[in-house]
Amino acid sequence: MGAEKVLMSLEVLILIVALFVGPNNDNDIYIFDVPQFKTKESCAQFVLKNAHNLNVYLSNEYDTLPRIYSNNFYCTNVKNIEEWQKNTGSLV
Repeated sequence: MGAEKVLMSLEVLILIVALFVGPNNDNDIYIFDVPQFKTKESCAQFVLKNAHNLNVYLSNEYDTLPRIYSNNFYCTNVKNIEEWQKNTGSLV
C-alpha cells in the first residue's frame, strides 16, 4: 500500500517547468522542484502572479542578466515529466 500511495502522490504533485528562450541554441528546460502544487490551477495562478520573478530567476541561472527573458512556463505533474524525460515527448 505504501508504494501505491507514493505513486498516487506523484501523479497529483504539480511542478513548474520552464522552457528557457534566451540566447542559447537549444531550448533549455528547467524544472522547479519548489514550490510544489496540488492542482494545475493553483500552479497556474502562482505563475501568473510571479512570472516576473520566475523570469529573473531563470535569467540569473542561465547567466543572461541584466537581460531578462520572457520564458514559457508549464504546470504539469511529476509523472508527465518523468515520461517526457524517458521519451522526449510533450510536457503538457
